[in-house]
Amino acid sequence: MKRLFLLSFLILFSCSKGSEEENTIAPGDEIIGNHLIVNKGIPNSTETSYFQNFPIVENSSYINFTENKKGEFSVTYRTPNNGDNTENFVFDWTFDGSRWQLNFFSKGGSLSNEEITFFDGYYNMIFKYGQIWFK
Repeated sequence: MKRLFLLSFLILFSCSKGSEEENTIAPGDEIIGNHLIVNKGIPNSTETSYFQNFPIVENSSYINFTENKKGEFSVTYRTPNNGDNTENFVFDWTFDGSRWQLNFFSKGGSLSNEEITFFDGYYNMIFKYGQIWFK
């Protein structure tokens, strides 16, 4: 009787889905969500976020990646003469196995194709208008 119970128990749990399978994320999808753009990505580094050679305003800029491979990017930067300015962009994104590729769009069509890398807990994008760090 004990053997029958043990056998039934093993069959029951071997046929059920494990929690590991349910929480599996496709490669590249870990970027999905809203990310705050930060001024400094890697601690103790001189590299900072900037847009059109002006500093990013802390806690006011974000980049958002959606499940349908679309996204939006809003950046607020500070100029010495005009104060704070905000620019907004939309993009499509893909993942090639090691880097994310972004294709930005503007009113006139495609703007640029950019790459995002990941290092030490931070994402980094160097693009036509500057560089951003986000997490």
